[in-house]
Amino acid sequence: MDHSFDLTIPPAAVHADLISEDFLRAFATEVGVEIDELTCDTTGERATATMQWRFSTSKPGIPELARKLLPGEVRLSWAQEWSPLSDDGADGSLEVHLLGTPKATSLGTAQLQVTEEGSTLTTSTSTKAALPFQMAGSVQSKIDKDLVGWILSVQARVLTRQHPGEPASD
Repeated sequence: MDHSFDLTIPPAAVHADLISEDFLRAFATEVGVEIDELTCDTTGERATATMQWRFSTSKPGIPELARKLLPGEVRLSWAQEWSPLSDDGADGSLEVHLLGTPKATSLGTAQLQVTEEGSTLTTSTSTKAALPFQMAGSVQSKIDKDLVGWILSVQARVLTRQHPGEPASD
């Protein structure tokens, strides 16, 4: 499933935020999760950011089906990796693991593209869940669309809020 957000923010600012501890803490707060661990590493060829989260399934925005299938508190691992920023943008990946029972994994590829207005952040995700076959397809689709999509929309909202009125060009 594709999740795409047009931002009036320069790509360099978006790229820097996506691997910044301050941004990731603000993002996690907006999602409504507790961070158990947060690591940002910009020393290698690709920048990485990993977080261990936990949250209550009674939180608004959690799909009803997810509430029925998940325990009261969910733990998950969130990892993003980004290439260096070029004139065209940057390529990235997303890996989210729902820990515990049931297990689910969302994998994605991401692109940060330069536009005249600023940038476009697109993530294509696919979710696999350890559920009985007859339930897996619809639940995986709901997780991908509703939960992962909602989390990525929060990420875009926090980016926009942190750069109000910022000009599109660097």
